Amino acid sequence: VSTMAHIQALPSGALAEMSRAYVGFKIDTIQDILPERKNMLDLETSVVAKKCLYDCLATYRVYDKMGGPAWWDSDPHTWSYEANWYDGCDPFEPTSYTVTQAMKDCYQVDMKLAPLLMRMSRRGIALREDLLRDWYERTSKARMFMEDICLDEGFNPASPQQVGIGLANRGNILPFTPSKKQLATGEEILSQLTDPLAVVVLKFREYSTLRNNFLELWMGFDENRVAHPIPRAYNHYRMDLSTARLSAYDFHLQNIPERIREIFAPDTGLWTDFDLSQIELRLFAFITKDPVMMQAYADGTDIHITTQEALWPGTDSKDKQMRRRAKVFNFAKIFYGTVRSLASYTKLPEA
Repeated sequence: VSTMAHIQALPSGALAEMSRAYVGFKIDTIQDILPERKNMLDLETSVVAKKCLYDCLATYRVYDKMGGPAWWDSDPHTWSYEANWYDGCDPFEPTSYTVTQAMKDCYQVDMKLAPLLMRMSRRGIALREDLLRDWYERTSKARMFMEDICLDEGFNPASPQQVGIGLANRGNILPFTPSKKQLATGEEILSQLTDPLAVVVLKFREYSTLRNNFLELWMGFDENRVAHPIPRAYNHYRMDLSTARLSAYDFHLQNIPERIREIFAPDTGLWTDFDLSQIELRLFAFITKDPVMMQAYADGTDIHITTQEALWPGTDSKDKQMRRRAKVFNFAKIFYGTVRSLASYTKLPEA
């Protein structure tokens, strides 16, 4: 049902929200049953089982409400619901939706893709133990080096509050967080500073994230800090991004920096690479009939270079950093990027 919601662009794809709004069946969310600072393993088995059963029931009810098996038919269909004015509803949301043939085509492709992604998750990817150990040691040393620089300046780089105070004492002007309790030290803020110490903090965070979220866990340290590297890395895939691209959670392998991906090993000894060149932008050009995009693809030119030349005239088309900024700009414009986010990623002024 989450896939159905995503394809129809419903206001929410959350099961609890859809169940309440469309079938009038309330279920608990994880936050409703999970005590503060606890995880699912801390709950009684009966509580988790009850949660799962109600989730299954809600899923079937929402599935039936949206047409269920009709999603596999060749003809469009319409489903409707009664707005629940007593429990709260969006007065601007329509009470009926038409599922077109194009939507059904997307749904059927996604349903066939889901079991393949599950197989990929279970299979995982092999790790090269020697390179894993090498990168863990190098990353740990680099992280410690950045940490020592900050400690010599009188602050702990792992503490956002201390980072804010330390950089402010060096003459940097930082905004406050929304709570007004401390200075903001997010990446979008620090990346705009000219102070080299801000770069040191960002590198410390980069190395910390890589070591703590990936390498440390793959090294399999026991209570005595003896390493037992795991042979394979695993993550779970998700298909509900607004960009229609695949994402992942748990170990988000797509976030691994390119230079470290050498720790992965192909099972067959040979990597296979397949890429559809700018498929999303080509589809967008076809749907919108944008004249600039249509002309660029008709001429066989690179739309990212076209954008780069328009925003940064005279820059080298082979400059990877400028190309990345142009690429971010193109995708952000399509998927409703804000003025602030565009300015942050492209380093262009908001005005």
